[in-house]
Amino acid sequence: MLYSTFISGAVLAMLQVLPVSAMPATAPSSEGPLAGYGIEDITWELETESGATVNLTGTIEQVLQYAELNQIPLKQNPDYNVSDASSSSSTSIHARAGETLDCNVAQLNLARVDKINDGVTYLRQVAGKPANGPGPNNCGRVSCSWNSAIYWCNDNTVAKTLGTYNHIADGAQFILNNCPYHEMGIFYMGVKGWVSMPDKWRVVITTNAC
Repeated sequence: MLYSTFISGAVLAMLQVLPVSAMPATAPSSEGPLAGYGIEDITWELETESGATVNLTGTIEQVLQYAELNQIPLKQNPDYNVSDASSSSSTSIHARAGETLDCNVAQLNLARVDKINDGVTYLRQVAGKPANGPGPNNCGRVSCSWNSAIYWCNDNTVAKTLGTYNHIADGAQFILNNCPYHEMGIFYMGVKGWVSMPDKWRVVITTNAC
């Protein structure tokens, strides 16, 4: 099983009435994580253990909950290794020439480090290719838990497809590895920032209601 979590009665009731091919979609927001950036619902093209492809819309947490609830056996990423998931990611993103990191974007707010780490882990587990609609300035919220969000933003004028969800996880891990942590009360550490790739897409970590 890729993912297991407690699902509240309200979420359970909402998901049970949906067809297998769809997740609850919210209306796109005009306010993205950065000034001038909009938000688009992300549709995930995921592989099943049988080799079929399913398209599910939502954050990675919603998608994995839905797949588990509806007994959709998703194929696990064959390159995923839980023992070295975090340590290997920073190397791969460093191999990209020209990435830009900014940890001090005033309009971003701190997200919980532990929940962003969880989101990175979930992203690494699934097999498939992420796609984002044409930009520029088009963002999709790929992970959100306890008001801590990972966004994938497309700055190209055409739709963007990545070879693996690991690329988004790499971006988030790079921010985790290189941006300073700040106290969030007495229990949690927070982090924020974005990393931009030379082929015009970026990963953003910030707070968001979810």
